[in-house]
Amino acid sequence: MMFFPAMDVQTVGNTHFWIKQKYPIVLFVLVFCTQAVLCTGDCDGTFATTSGSFNSPNFPSNYNNNQDCTYLISLPRDYRVTLTFFNFSLESSGCVDYVQIFDGNSTAAPLFGKYCSRKPSLRLRTTQNEMLVRFHTDGSITSTGFKASYSSDTLGDQIIIIAGERLLQRIDFVTISSTHAVPVMLNNLRNIEFDTFDYRIYWTERRDTRIHSVLLNGSDERIVLDLGEGAVLSDIVLDAPSDLLFYIDSGHDVIGLLTTSGDAHKHIIATDLDDQTKIAVNTKTGKVYWTTRKTIEAANYDGSNITTLFSLSGIRDMVSVTVDSEHGYVYFLDTDHNNSTIQSLDSNGGQPSLLRTISQRTMTTTRVFSYDGKIFYSSINVNR
Repeated sequence: MMFFPAMDVQTVGNTHFWIKQKYPIVLFVLVFCTQAVLCTGDCDGTFATTSGSFNSPNFPSNYNNNQDCTYLISLPRDYRVTLTFFNFSLESSGCVDYVQIFDGNSTAAPLFGKYCSRKPSLRLRTTQNEMLVRFHTDGSITSTGFKASYSSDTLGDQIIIIAGERLLQRIDFVTISSTHAVPVMLNNLRNIEFDTFDYRIYWTERRDTRIHSVLLNGSDERIVLDLGEGAVLSDIVLDAPSDLLFYIDSGHDVIGLLTTSGDAHKHIIATDLDDQTKIAVNTKTGKVYWTTRKTIEAANYDGSNITTLFSLSGIRDMVSVTVDSEHGYVYFLDTDHNNSTIQSLDSNGGQPSLLRTISQRTMTTTRVFSYDGKIFYSSINVNR
């Protein structure tokens, strides 16, 4: 496995792994108030406990007109905040009643979004230890408002999940020590994803039509979805904040979308696909990207607005694609018999920029992905 920030290449090893951030998460829904947990229905509030809940004034009755409420969650320096809405009903027209959520302690901080008649679909996680929620209403129609709960996690250590054909392991990425086997049996692993919100691993296996799932400690192993006879699971990708999982079924030439619980599932795109098709998502813009032999295609999460982002010429083939959602870049890996190249592309298209050329004489490069401003790629030693 190789990774590089910009053009500075460093070696981690040549094992295929998927890296994510380790979070000791405090996650539970509060149903009553105690002294340790702050629950409020006031117009303003400051929260300093590691978990809690709050709601709009008068909830579940209607809120008042002409209110401008702020709720500040302020935790110790090494914490981050995750916010979830369980109820959300505001005036349905004009976006004159709204909720704004900021990644910081003031309205000058980066804005997650402005939410009006539709409930936020994501679990929103800050990049640091504070979050500000602003609730504004005008002077006319009212509704029941909202109820929200927040949890927190420390920044913690980074971990690597090492994926072999029959074994999963995790090690500390900083110290490169403390290897622990994930107690689950695999049979020819093909693709793997890791949900850092729930500490859950998702994977597929060769010649298997099922998407599997297990917690990082090896418990609660389950089948999320079985696509049945004729399916070929070429790739999967996770949008963890939205609890969504996308897959490529090249046997039926469809791209599918399901909730991570497996409760809801649908096909979003029907198109020509093959066994080498790879998929990626931009969790900020709600776009899905996939490769054909010669192109990178893009569409909205619902399958609308399909466009060709980039096309290769000559004998080179697309091998892999990944997205840096924070900065809006698409990275892809293409190859021929002599070498592989890693290139970057604006998420709206245009001409790519060459980042790295890798000789194929001794190593076959198979996968590329991005994390924390770095690009990773995995290779297989062809002489083994």
